[in-house]
Amino acid sequence: MTRFYMDGKVYYWAGHTELVSVETGDLLAQFFPSWLVIDVNEHKLGKLVIKGKGKENMDVVVATALIVQERSDEGRQAVFPNLRKW
Repeated sequence: MTRFYMDGKVYYWAGHTELVSVETGDLLAQFFPSWLVIDVNEHKLGKLVIKGKGKENMDVVVATALIVQERSDEGRQAVFPNLRKW
């Protein structure tokens, strides 16, 4: 879980896909990876949908979404990508 503070309030990305306000429980944004979105070209990361109060802080929502997705991608990479089987 990625947690951060903005304007004295706490937010977190749950499961790399949902941005939630700790105080209110409101869903501020959702990220849909490209393999789950039918209308996405192959070179896109996915689709970010910013909702309600998330639109007031769009820059922070987008920046944190990119960071969370990079962490998610790193977690799916092989530990030894250059190791070959003999």
